[in-house]
Amino acid sequence: MPQRQLRILISLFLSIAILTVYWQVHGFSYVSFDDPLYVTENEHVQKGISHDSLIWAFSPFKTDTQTYWHPLTWLSHMLDCQLFGVNPGAHHLVNLLLHVINATLLFLPRNTDTSRTPSLPDCCGG
Repeated sequence: MPQRQLRILISLFLSIAILTVYWQVHGFSYVSFDDPLYVTENEHVQKGISHDSLIWAFSPFKTDTQTYWHPLTWLSHMLDCQLFGVNPGAHHLVNLLLHVINATLLFLPRNTDTSRTPSLPDCCGG
């Protein structure tokens, strides 16, 4: 089998495996650890993407002492709220999709940069 086809096949297997294991997250609710701070009780995030929320997301000087400066995380949560409201299942599925994309993006360049034939352990960090 040509290496390109093998890479695609392993990427598909990796994506299907991740989706199979984590698909159940669509039925999960929020947790009380940090979800109130990040989503369920955060007015800036719940407003979605707006001029004021963008300023807040990129501002390193937040008024609440428990938030961190990570604007891309804030923007991601804001977009989720804008698209799905405060529906936890949809937020979790977006994170699952991001996880699948990241796993594939980690596997493909790592495997392409080597001259050997791709193998399943390559996708698992072996």
